[in-house]
Amino acid sequence: MTDGGAVVWPVQSDGPTLHAQIIIRNASSAERRLAPAAELVRDDDHSRVIADWALAEPLGEGGILPANGEATYTLSATLPRPGKYMTEITGHVPGTAGAEGRVWRIGILLNRAVTPIGGPTATLTTNPTQITFGPFGGVDGGIVKITMRNAGTEPIEFLEPAVFTTTALTGGTDLGLKSTGQPSVNLGNCTSPLAAGAACALELNPGALPGPGDYRVGVGLAGTGGGWVEATQVVNARWHWTWAFLVVVIGVVSGWILQNWRTSGKPAAEALIALAPVADRLKALALTVTDAEFMSKVERLDAELRAAEGRIRASGPTAGEVGRLAARVQQLAEASGPWHAFKKMSADAQAFLAERWSPIADKLDAPWSEEPDPGAFRSSLRLLGDDIRSWQQIVTQRSRAARLEAALRGLGAAETDGTAAKTLAVELRTATNAVDDGGPLPASGESAATRAGKIKAIVDAKEIEAYALADASKQILLKAIATLGADPGAKALEAKVRALVLPSAGIVEDLQALATLCREHHEVTAAIAAAAGVVAADAQAIEPINVPGLPQVTLPPSFLLPPPGSSVESLLRTVRRNNLIMTAIVALMAGLVGVATLWATDPTWGGISSLITAYVGGAASRIVVGDAGG
Repeated sequence: MTDGGAVVWPVQSDGPTLHAQIIIRNASSAERRLAPAAELVRDDDHSRVIADWALAEPLGEGGILPANGEATYTLSATLPRPGKYMTEITGHVPGTAGAEGRVWRIGILLNRAVTPIGGPTATLTTNPTQITFGPFGGVDGGIVKITMRNAGTEPIEFLEPAVFTTTALTGGTDLGLKSTGQPSVNLGNCTSPLAAGAACALELNPGALPGPGDYRVGVGLAGTGGGWVEATQVVNARWHWTWAFLVVVIGVVSGWILQNWRTSGKPAAEALIALAPVADRLKALALTVTDAEFMSKVERLDAELRAAEGRIRASGPTAGEVGRLAARVQQLAEASGPWHAFKKMSADAQAFLAERWSPIADKLDAPWSEEPDPGAFRSSLRLLGDDIRSWQQIVTQRSRAARLEAALRGLGAAETDGTAAKTLAVELRTATNAVDDGGPLPASGESAATRAGKIKAIVDAKEIEAYALADASKQILLKAIATLGADPGAKALEAKVRALVLPSAGIVEDLQALATLCREHHEVTAAIAAAAGVVAADAQAIEPINVPGLPQVTLPPSFLLPPPGSSVESLLRTVRRNNLIMTAIVALMAGLVGVATLWATDPTWGGISSLITAYVGGAASRIVVGDAGG
């Protein structure tokens, strides 16, 4: 090559080793410092192999090629596959930044296919194979058969086979230059020479592969008198299924531990943290108490707090336990001032306020496990003015009930069959009378707001029923109008009924409007009957169809519980045993599902990512199951 440029030489080789002599001629008038590239790059997939350059004669100091001088290189490399490989030699003028440089590009077009063993009749045939690394070493399905066939008419002689390249498709790792992880191949039952028309099997042992993955193993065979034949063996390698099962089970156990912490340990720790300031507040309250009776209540609640702490440490908190205890302490703190003030009052004053005070004393003496009602307790401590200010609510709700009842009775009177509206009106009156007899508030401390709320709840519920009744009445009215035919009055009435949108302004107004339409319907019906001499038939009510519910099959709770009369210790042992049994069942099911879905469907299962997937899958299955194992 003269002073830069590019050239590609076709090369035929009987094996993967290349030795080529390259002469570089510097035709310029300036010296050049030569620097050969360290690699050969394949043109199609840009894979790289190491290039070894050797000079036939040393150059000048610093690798300088003089003007009009020549340099002879020997290029050696191992080219695993036929194809076009490129490399280069750069030459720069000494003392410059490279602007005066020259590049000699060198291409090697390697072709072995033109000289196979014995011509095109010798072939190697492979089939994809699956291997599994044993759990304690070894390989299942380790020996791979590669068929060698002589389709010619003459015997062929050959040398020992060799693995010339191994590539892991996952990550594109090429193991061709590594000393470890290479499969080995031997003659198997093949002997040289191989008779014409005969076939034999080479044996490839992939057991040395570094781990699971999808591999391509290049196997080649050279003839004694020259020539080369090669084939690529596909090997899918994975770890043993027991690893998938064990890792999934470990994930299940981890999920169980996490679930127990989440459902028992963490709630217990949070409950103890929440209980500590409650106990501190009760101790501070005890320092301010001077009444012996009130102090006895403080001491009883303090004993309940200590007992609750013991239960939480032993078996975790029950629902709302700490909240109820905190509410009891809050009640004691709120009642302390009124209590002491009440005890300082005269005997007559205490007798006068005894009925008002009794609900407060009852709340303070209630069991700690009873759900507290802070709103009602504080209401008992408020002044009677709260009830006076709430009186307007009673008036408003009574008015709502009366207007709704009147509207229902009016609709019942206007309808052809007003039984439903009249019945609902009676139900409304009965329900409101049950909570509000019109008399004063009792001495028990019921507030006006509470009574107003009860009336409101009844009226709200009956309004919902009234809307459903109004909608049904509208549909019945439309059906009745439809039986009147094409009479203009009936058609006009039908348009009015359809124009009534439920709900619209309010339930009372809607019921009144519907009653008016019912009365108009009677008038139109009477007019048509008078004109035709026919009395319209009453509409027949459609009885609802009652569909019986499906029976439910449930497992009785006693199925996994000890017999009646068992001790608390026996119950706790049963719960722990059932937790372990349920977790073992979940672990077995998750492990089998993991083998079926992760290992069996992946021919290259193994490695860190596969272990992480199996572990997380097992843990997630246990967490999703939730309380099945405790």
